[in-house]
Amino acid sequence: MAAMTWTNAEPSRHFGEARINVINPVHEEIRFRVAVRFNPGFGPGIYQRHVIEDIKALLTPWVDVNAKPIQMGNRLYFSEVIDHLERQEYVDYIANLTCFKRVTINAGTDEARQVFQAVPGGPVQVNRPDAMLVSSDFHRVDVIASEHFNPEDYQGVGYMVVELDNIVK
Repeated sequence: MAAMTWTNAEPSRHFGEARINVINPVHEEIRFRVAVRFNPGFGPGIYQRHVIEDIKALLTPWVDVNAKPIQMGNRLYFSEVIDHLERQEYVDYIANLTCFKRVTINAGTDEARQVFQAVPGGPVQVNRPDAMLVSSDFHRVDVIASEHFNPEDYQGVGYMVVELDNIVK
């Protein structure tokens, strides 16, 4: 983490010398898995990608000049993600929203590595005050093909993803 110190060399009558220590934020990466029922006329082949891009836009406000300001030490409620996605014209409804956060397991050993672990409940938040949540490049979008969501269709071996649902040693 790079740090830069700036000193006002010209003393002010009111404040004297000012010292500012600037550090880069620590990025804590998160990834989502969500089941989406698309509105008629919006094919999943195209609009699955739109869901991923809309999740990224929510998590990277510096990309959109109209987005809310960046916050350090932030947290994200699952309801914010649900609301953001359900406002999209192509989404009928969403279900099975799961958030995964990149963490280091076996830290301090020869077997240390980074994996994504499910975040139980909500909100997902940073671990330190100088950190910010950032979007993973990958989010998983499952298509709800039937009119009603059946949770049993979205569990078991055929549904699992190795990197999200299992940690391989």
